[in-house]
Amino acid sequence: MVTGATMIEIAKALEEIHAINSNKTMDKIFDIASKYPSFNEYLSSKMFDAITGDLDYVLNEHIDIPFYIVYLFLLKLYHRILSSFLFDFKALNEFSDLLFDDVLQDLLYNELIIFEKALKTILISLESKFESANDEKVKISFENVLTLLGMPTNHWNMKIFEQIIKVNILRTLNNLPAKVEGIDKEVKLQDLTSDEILDEYIVYLKKNGLEQIVEIFEKIYGDLKNTMSKISSNILANIDIKF
Repeated sequence: MVTGATMIEIAKALEEIHAINSNKTMDKIFDIASKYPSFNEYLSSKMFDAITGDLDYVLNEHIDIPFYIVYLFLLKLYHRILSSFLFDFKALNEFSDLLFDDVLQDLLYNELIIFEKALKTILISLESKFESANDEKVKISFENVLTLLGMPTNHWNMKIFEQIIKVNILRTLNNLPAKVEGIDKEVKLQDLTSDEILDEYIVYLKKNGLEQIVEIFEKIYGDLKNTMSKISSNILANIDIKF
């Protein structure tokens, strides 16, 4: 029944697409995809398969995502690792993709404002690169990825979105130490868990009207500090003091 209903929906969507008589074809297709979720998934899956090479090119391009997303991700990752007794500043590249992806999805999809900011930044950056590209093949690559990302939210364009943001978070972290907007010194990876640096960055966020982001920082950082405190207490409780 589900498969039959899905195929009927796709067939109806295709009928409407074939009847399009307009210069704004993609706008019409977007409207139809919004109306028929099964068609949206079907079309996006076909587009996903067709743009593998385009995506590889886009993933090689640097995209400046807001640093607070990188910072929040790092705090959340450290908290998850510390909770599992695996915390190690020097082992960032050794963390499994599964753990990395799980933490990233938790941040993006449990904090709507983070998802919206990340997606908006990526779309703006890709549009800018598309407009400035001189090579026609390069322009087509950006256009193809942008088209899929611009479809109503579905499994396939979210896979691309996650890949782009993951690659650029890693790129930012791997480039530390570096100067970061909002912090008045070159930042090392371990600096980002200090009260001093966090306080300075929160002042910067408040000055820029990002109070909602500040609330997320305070929650995640509080969780991290509480876990660190509990582990320290457990370690001290298990030490045999001999006189």
